[in-house]
Amino acid sequence: MKYLLNVLFFCIMTFAVHAEEKMIIPNGIRYKAAQDKVNKEAIQLLKKLFSGTATDQDVLSLFENKTLICGPGLWHDIKTHEAMSKINTGKGVFQMPVLDDNGKIIRMDKLEGKLFQSPDDVLAFWKAFTQKTDFSDLEIRKLNPDELRIFWAMIPFDITEPLFILQSRKHKILAAFTAPDKLKIMWIDDYRNMSFKKGKNSGSPDAGSGR
Repeated sequence: MKYLLNVLFFCIMTFAVHAEEKMIIPNGIRYKAAQDKVNKEAIQLLKKLFSGTATDQDVLSLFENKTLICGPGLWHDIKTHEAMSKINTGKGVFQMPVLDDNGKIIRMDKLEGKLFQSPDDVLAFWKAFTQKTDFSDLEIRKLNPDELRIFWAMIPFDITEPLFILQSRKHKILAAFTAPDKLKIMWIDDYRNMSFKKGKNSGSPDAGSGR
């Protein structure tokens, strides 16, 4: 069973878009594609959000304000930021299988994430996120098979587009929208240190039970 500011960037953002490449969906993953026009609209929203000119109003219009999930990779990076210290609710735990060299599950790690449940929480998150993350030279693309497997391992629902990775030299930011007819980001993470291999995941996991 699956478990669950306004800040300006003082640099010029450039975007390379590779979102039309053919998807490879691993066996066993339920994946629902969106129409091209929907994905293109979502890409434009992501460009606006990471343009360096996004206002508080823009941020609140592009994120879910009561159910924004911050995955464990990103939460590990921002949880010590001062803006996060006043948010005491919304703790999340995500289960990640750890595989041996033969692809066999040897244990389930528990990784800490966060649920932001108010506009104030979202703006505090955005402050921490923008101050801790380098968004230079972003490439917007769809997920590769390994990234799909990681996302699938943590969610209790089918994968539904729009869903993208914003990749820079230092980051692999996952942005998942609520639905094709509701283009608000409901899940965000950073996959640069996320892997099924032992010792590769961010955070301080401990052994847990399988699903």
